[in-house]
Amino acid sequence: MRSKLNNRTRWMGVGIGVLGALLVLGGRMALAQRPGGATEPRAGVTRLPVSINALMVALTDRSAEPFWDASQKPPQTQEQWDFLRYYATDIALAGVLISYPGTGQYDAGWVRSPDWQRRARALTAAGMQALAAVDARNDAQIRAAGDELVRVCNDCHMLYKPDIPSQGIIMHSEYYNPKLYGKPK
Repeated sequence: MRSKLNNRTRWMGVGIGVLGALLVLGGRMALAQRPGGATEPRAGVTRLPVSINALMVALTDRSAEPFWDASQKPPQTQEQWDFLRYYATDIALAGVLISYPGTGQYDAGWVRSPDWQRRARALTAAGMQALAAVDARNDAQIRAAGDELVRVCNDCHMLYKPDIPSQGIIMHSEYYNPKLYGKPK
């Protein structure tokens, strides 16, 4: 029981940290809003402390794979639904975060591109679709959200990261839950 509590406490800490980052960045993005709904990172407003690639591997990849797995084998327990909700939240947040440059070689150029910004918003929309599916506990919606994540991710990778998606960054952080989703691939 204690290990479950520690695991849940760790997840709560991660969730609170991620939500705090979202609130800060969401407010800054609102200030950077341009007519027509497009966002453009402003110099000096925000810069990620890591590369966009590192963020995508640590946050999006870690969260997308369990979600894709759940689209084939939906959660059965409350704990599985809770973890899936955390993963969907991470995906939605990642789209917001990648609209800001990080420390990567290509990050500044990517975020200046209207196409990149459109794709970042599509990732957030896919995450929100995933959240809605989890909240509805609807297997068909989970599958549709998983399919949309595949489409959004593959479309972006074909243009921006066709060769080595992770550039050698280790996949699946310590927060990946092998008890729920098996050993990392």
